[in-house]
Order: sequence, then C-alpha cells, then structure tokens
Amino acid sequence: MTSGEILPHERRVWRLAYLLTGDTDGAAALAARVSRSHPDLAAMEPALLDRMVVQEARILAARGATSRPARPPMPADATRAFDAALAMPRQPLEAWVLTRLDDLDPLRVCRAMDCSRTAAARHLAAADEQMKGRLAEHLDRGIVALRAAADALDPAPTITRRRENDRAADKRRQIILTGGAAIAILGIALAVLKMLV
Repeated sequence: MTSGEILPHERRVWRLAYLLTGDTDGAAALAARVSRSHPDLAAMEPALLDRMVVQEARILAARGATSRPARPPMPADATRAFDAALAMPRQPLEAWVLTRLDDLDPLRVCRAMDCSRTAAARHLAAADEQMKGRLAEHLDRGIVALRAAADALDPAPTITRRRENDRAADKRRQIILTGGAAIAILGIALAVLKMLV
C-alpha cells in the first residue's frame, strides 16, 4: 500500500469518525489508532469496526480533543444538518449518524453503540426530536444533503498527512533512541577505560 492509497475500511473509519466529531484531523488520528490496534481491519466484522470508531470518538470527545478546524465545504442544507447533529449529546448523535446517515439496521446500531436495542431506539428517538426541533421542515432535505456530502468527502489528504506526520515522529523517536543508546555505550566504554587505567 502506498502512502496515498486509502483502503475502503480506512475510508469508512474516517467518514464515521468525522461525522461523530466534525474534526477532519481528529478523524485521521482516530483512523490511525484503529489501524494500529487492528492491522487487518478489512477482516473485522463491520459492527465491531463501527464499535471501535464509536468508542474512540467518545474518548476524543471526553478529552475535549476535537478542535473542530475549518471543515470541508458542504452545501448549506448539509452544513445546517451537520451543525445541528454535532450539537446533540454523544449517544443521540451516534444513533442518528448510524441510523439516518449510514442507514444501518437496529441490531448493528446497538452493537456499534454497545447498548441494548431499547437504549439505541431511545437515543434515536431523542435525536430525531432534537433534529426536528432544530431543522423543522428542512430535516429530510438536510439528511439527504449531509449523507451525499459525507459520501463525497475525500479522506486521502488528511489520512496521508497523518501518515507522513506519524512517520516523521517515528523517525525522530528512532534518532533519539539511537543517540541515547550511543551515549550509553560511550559512557560504559569510558567507565571501562577508567577502570583499566
């Protein structure tokens, strides 16, 4: 895989993470963490992969780590719907994204959210009520627009940039470790020389 090649499961992870956080860079970091923890994401059951993303997004939100940088441009209806969705509490947001944008069945939604079907349905009902209150008659149009906008987003630039940053950080760590080891060896050699003299 080249540094610019984005696999379908990486695209799925990034898209879901972005919809749950509104943070392109955070979504790329989340995708990198998920990829490092399970190198063969393509072989994972989809609901388990979704659960990993949901849990990582929760951690990101709990840390207040979503910086919400400038978002990629979207049509006005999509932007309104996205802003309204991101204003919701975490679990209603998750239920809404997984159901209304990803069109997942209730069993997969509750498995992704790691909760009962009843709880997932309750979170979805709360989300639907909040979204209807915020968007009123624009809700259906907003859902369609946001789904299309999310599908059209290209995660390659942020994922590629994240990979390059991670490689550079790994290289710096390796240099530091190599330098530290060289200093330690030199120190031992000097100590041995002093004992021999």
